[in-house]
Amino acid sequence: MIAAGAPAWAFYLAAACALVSAFALLLARSASRSVLVGLVGVMTSLAVIFVGLEAHLVAALQLLIGVGAIGGVLFAARAGFAVPAESPSRQIGPKVTAACVCGLGAWILIRWNLSAASVSSGGDRDLPPGFGTLRAAGERLYTDFALPLEVATLLLLAAIVSAVVLAKEDAE
Repeated sequence: MIAAGAPAWAFYLAAACALVSAFALLLARSASRSVLVGLVGVMTSLAVIFVGLEAHLVAALQLLIGVGAIGGVLFAARAGFAVPAESPSRQIGPKVTAACVCGLGAWILIRWNLSAASVSSGGDRDLPPGFGTLRAAGERLYTDFALPLEVATLLLLAAIVSAVVLAKEDAE
């Protein structure tokens, strides 16, 4: 599971940071703080976990797309809207309860899938040469998954354009 050179404590530290950042994302009173502390913290912690798993390309993409693109779009949308300050008496109890229920459900599903996978797997599989390299990922991304990649690109572009248009209409 963890790469041979990566210490187990680093994995657990990154996982704990991801959980703390997720709660900060949920409990932040302002949207800007939620993006800064929560989203960036979760994405960075996940990138550290990917580095520990020797998935350096996935870690780099996680940082570029997760923190850069999504965080940038959220900040641009936030800056474009004149959002009034929220009252300090905001109800956060239901959100915490919902987050705990969803987290427990996800943990149960993961444990169930892992137990089913350990029973049905035939042990270590031989991977083809070059598996997981940048070249192999690029070939798969731009051949087999070219259409989903372009659809995701168009959706992200549409989200950016619509955020700018809505912000401009609100300013006028």
